[in-house]
Amino acid sequence: MIDTNIGKLSPEMKFWFANAIVGMITADGAVTDDEVAFLREAIDFLDNIEDINRIVEMVKQRETPPLQNTNVDILIARSMLFYIADIAVIDGSLSQREVNYFKYIGKKVGIDDTYSLKVIGWAKDNYEIKKRKQELLREI
Repeated sequence: MIDTNIGKLSPEMKFWFANAIVGMITADGAVTDDEVAFLREAIDFLDNIEDINRIVEMVKQRETPPLQNTNVDILIARSMLFYIADIAVIDGSLSQREVNYFKYIGKKVGIDDTYSLKVIGWAKDNYEIKKRKQELLREI
């Protein structure tokens, strides 16, 4: 779910965030159904149909878009990273390319690698907890 502060971003910043999401989705070269669900949520917060079309086309082409440095409130930047970290681990694996792209995103919003790696670690732990929950729910 998109943080409410992220929903209040300028149209340009929303497009930047959507590009970061696309980059994370395409970083490992494969696009899963779960990642597509994140993509749908991302394009829902975009205001411009042309932006939506560009985002969808990038995913179809498996493009990992370059990102510009951006100046955003640190709490919003961290919220974006947590959201993107969930995308990174949603398929149950995390390639070095995904880790590198995640750190790249962090740097673009002024967050250092140490913090970015903490967030990825949290996301991996969270994924395992959710996976275990699903296993327990299916137990007879």
